[in-house]
Amino acid sequence: APQDYVDPSAAAQVRADGRVFKVRRLHDHRQGVSGVEYFVEWESFPNRNDFTWEPRSSLLPSAPVTLRCYESVRALLLDEVN
Repeated sequence: APQDYVDPSAAAQVRADGRVFKVRRLHDHRQGVSGVEYFVEWESFPNRNDFTWEPRSSLLPSAPVTLRCYESVRALLLDEVN
């Protein structure tokens, strides 16, 4: 499943307030107001209450491999269903 892919090479994501986070896993996606958003598990924050919805644009620079793998596996799963 897409949510099972963990990208060990994911780069840190630096927030506007200077805090640094690293993507551990993508668990889900949804259509947000400004495009697709992903439900992100952050390294060192395994509690589901700490996961956040992030826009695709914020994940591309920091976790492009994770994002591409999630989307590829999702597409394969949709093909199997159809």
